[in-house]
Amino acid sequence: MRQMLKLLLLPFLVAALSACSEVEVESKPIRPAQVWEVGEGPSSTVSTYSGQVHARYETDLAFRVNGKVISRSVELGDRISPNKILAQLDTSDLNLQVASTEASLQAARSELVTARNELKRIHDLFKKKFVSQTAVDNQR
Repeated sequence: MRQMLKLLLLPFLVAALSACSEVEVESKPIRPAQVWEVGEGPSSTVSTYSGQVHARYETDLAFRVNGKVISRSVELGDRISPNKILAQLDTSDLNLQVASTEASLQAARSELVTARNELKRIHDLFKKKFVSQTAVDNQR
């Protein structure tokens, strides 16, 4: 009888032990949520613009020629009078410009002498009927 009782209890025991295990339920995948924070503050959108900033009123003060300032005889806030020298420029650049202009003038004078000699030569050839009036007019 004991064996029979053991055989009858065995299915109940197996059923009871199987009930102790956790049943695995298929879980749904987690969907990420979008979180937006709303409030006052700086915008996340930054705009960048190019340009130049100028004063409302500008006064153009400068030397009439380019050069380096070698001396300044007044300071900020000093009172000045008419004909007072405010600053002096280095004259080496101006001297080079003068020399260049004088060389250009001498070249132009040489070209004038050459052109006059050529006109005299063409005019002499015209008198001897070696060239036409058109050649004289072109040289003139």
